[in-house]
Amino acid sequence: MANKLIHPRYHIFKTYIAETEGRISDESIKNLKTGVMIDSGKTAPAKVKLLKYMNNKSLVQISIYEGKNRQVRKMLESVGHSVRSLKRVSFGEINLDDLTVGSWKYLSREEIVFLKGNAES
Repeated sequence: MANKLIHPRYHIFKTYIAETEGRISDESIKNLKTGVMIDSGKTAPAKVKLLKYMNNKSLVQISIYEGKNRQVRKMLESVGHSVRSLKRVSFGEINLDDLTVGSWKYLSREEIVFLKGNAES
């Protein structure tokens, strides 16, 4: 099951919220969506959504299915934006929701179905 959840071949998206330095442009978002060059090669296309601008910062939602070392940070840096904070908010159909640090939650029926579906060979 772990291999099916982590291996890029299965396209299980991990979604992150990143706060970046500077106002990210439409062109940068387009580049992230099509894949950018980082030190380990070109990334697969990402799902990217600008959530909001805050002074000279941007809040961006980015979903990837690869998982190279520090990939989201490197992707954003490749389009000229250093990351101030980064938080993974979902892994496939499993969502962080309103959890605080150190707390836990029961999985919803949908989240259990997602896990069971990915456990089958």
